[in-house]
Amino acid sequence: MTATQAEVPAIAERTEPATADAPVAAPAPAETPLPVLEAAEALPPAAEALPALEAGAELGSEPATAAEAPPAPAPAPQPPTPSRLSLTDRRLQWEAGRGCPETLRQAVSRWQDRDGRLTLNETEALDELVAVAARCGHRLIVDEAVWQQLALKGDLRQRIAHLEACFPQGLEAAEFEGAAAGPLPARPAQREAAFFAACAGACLLADAEGLEPERELALAWQLVQRHFGARQVAVRLRGEADEALRTRWQALLAPLSADASVQLLHPGEPLPAGLDVLIVDQRPGWLALPAEEDTAAPWLWVLAPEDGLQTHPAEAEAWLGRLDRLGTGAVAQGLAAATPDALGPLLLQRGWAEVADQWPAWAPEERAVAWPDETRQRHAQALAVATPLLARWQRSGFLSDSDQLALRAQLAQAEAAEREAALVALPELLTEALGRGLSRVVLFAEADAAEEMTAWAELLNEWLAAAGWQAQVLPMANREADAALRRFRDAEGPSLLLVADGLPGSEPRIPTAPRLPLIVHLDRPWDEAQRERRLQRLRLPRAQRAVPVWQLLPEDSLAARRQHLPAPQAGTPVTGRLRRGPALQAWLAGLAACLLPAQPEAVPAV
Repeated sequence: MTATQAEVPAIAERTEPATADAPVAAPAPAETPLPVLEAAEALPPAAEALPALEAGAELGSEPATAAEAPPAPAPAPQPPTPSRLSLTDRRLQWEAGRGCPETLRQAVSRWQDRDGRLTLNETEALDELVAVAARCGHRLIVDEAVWQQLALKGDLRQRIAHLEACFPQGLEAAEFEGAAAGPLPARPAQREAAFFAACAGACLLADAEGLEPERELALAWQLVQRHFGARQVAVRLRGEADEALRTRWQALLAPLSADASVQLLHPGEPLPAGLDVLIVDQRPGWLALPAEEDTAAPWLWVLAPEDGLQTHPAEAEAWLGRLDRLGTGAVAQGLAAATPDALGPLLLQRGWAEVADQWPAWAPEERAVAWPDETRQRHAQALAVATPLLARWQRSGFLSDSDQLALRAQLAQAEAAEREAALVALPELLTEALGRGLSRVVLFAEADAAEEMTAWAELLNEWLAAAGWQAQVLPMANREADAALRRFRDAEGPSLLLVADGLPGSEPRIPTAPRLPLIVHLDRPWDEAQRERRLQRLRLPRAQRAVPVWQLLPEDSLAARRQHLPAPQAGTPVTGRLRRGPALQAWLAGLAACLLPAQPEAVPAV
């Protein structure tokens, strides 16, 4: 305190006035006054000025010992950084930069799901975000991979819209050509698979064998050729794929134009330049997932067994991840956790029971065969002898029993020549059948051929030994027939059963389950009921449909000519050697239509 302050005692030091009863203290001795200079020097240094008391502060409270520190200066503002849209593991990623405007953040939030992931599906939406950033004066960086990803999604929508415009009446309006068209028209389920593969671009097809999944992709190949301008297709097969499978693919994928091409690739063989469609056939066994560039085709179709996803989940999951070009993340949590809806854009898997009712019970097909020269001559000679007998009946309306026996004998020689020609063509046809997965073949012929069948079986075993086929004849005796039928059904390799027609009611049933059989008519009986009875001898599972039935027809043979005649009306089955009454007249009329020139219609007299 100052010298002046020192002369005034502090309030706390002031003594209270003495009361009357209090003793009076002795006066303090007086101090010798100092000179002014010395007094000044003896005083303690002056204290700093006290701050003014705040309102409400108690009188006598101790003042603050030091002043409060001034507030720190505000940091310099940081420059804004750009926001970014990028692609990581085929998923869109949003990273807001420093100073990202709230308007842009809100615009982005419209395209985010509950987990914060971006769900942009079209380039127009991205254009909108870029425009919002520009209006806010904020820089937005969009990686080129993001544009490419959205373009792939746009491709899918455009392909669907294009095919819908091409077929406004529905899938049934689509027409197909060649082997892919098949003996039967494509069923709705097969057309659905073809349109699915053509639109999806990258997908896995695990349909049941009964749906003929290779044919489904062949139909899809025709669609992308005709409507999207594709010109090159390649099929990647396992190195040990058999020749029948290769032949089947070559036939199904026959190009529609001269500038289109089909190639079969071994594992590890590089893709041809400019490839449009790559088919990876995993049915003989899963191939290891190759490098990304080895599957880089606009259309990538993977064929897998019906149960392939269940028996080999790791391999299936890896391939589905590769096929997920749109970044749906369907198998991001593993195949077991994937839902049918999530897998929908990538996978088509249908069991036979789901669609079996779309197929008829039988799938008949005419197969033309060539004539060996000597056999053709014997056929022509027999018909030359039969023709005059038939012409005489046509002129007179009368046919004796002797003439009927003679006519029947010549026709039997002609039909025997036709069976021989069909038998010579059988090895090539069985190779095709094996390529289609048909390893159980039942070969029917008329009763007249029963004595020749043992020699046929020996000949066929010699011809087909390299392919592993085993041919045997079905004995007529029931006890022997049962053992032969078990051998036929349970054979490890492909098996061929030669069956001669018998008497109605005495013919044993033929089991083939679980395999789909192929029925071959080596000849064509005159009695249509007999052909139907052959089919009824097959013991098939209830769900088995569209059993292939091949009718072998040597060119310009008697059987081939009859194919163009109207189907005869069902009558009483012929059981005797000679025909009588209406059965005889119908038989002769059919023969005349095949062998004799058409008679001019009579002109009524005026």
